[in-house]
Amino acid sequence: MHTQHARVLVVEDEAVVALDIKNRLRRSGYTVVGTAATQAEAMEQAAVQSPDVVLMDIMLRDRGDGITTAQVLRDVYDVPAIY
Repeated sequence: MHTQHARVLVVEDEAVVALDIKNRLRRSGYTVVGTAATQAEAMEQAAVQSPDVVLMDIMLRDRGDGITTAQVLRDVYDVPAIY
């Protein structure tokens, strides 16, 4: 039986950490639809890629915060976030 994994958007302001998370998820069979370091990038990626879930960093590069970004993503795109 084939199990479909969630499509994941990784929102992380540290490029090395984002790459590590992305690689670990892919090795586990998940589809990483994109990475973002700012709230604006996260919103753009969510609009284009329609992720099933967002892995969210608390502090973002643009002085935004992951909690607010996660709330906006949930309200606008109905996508849940994991911190």
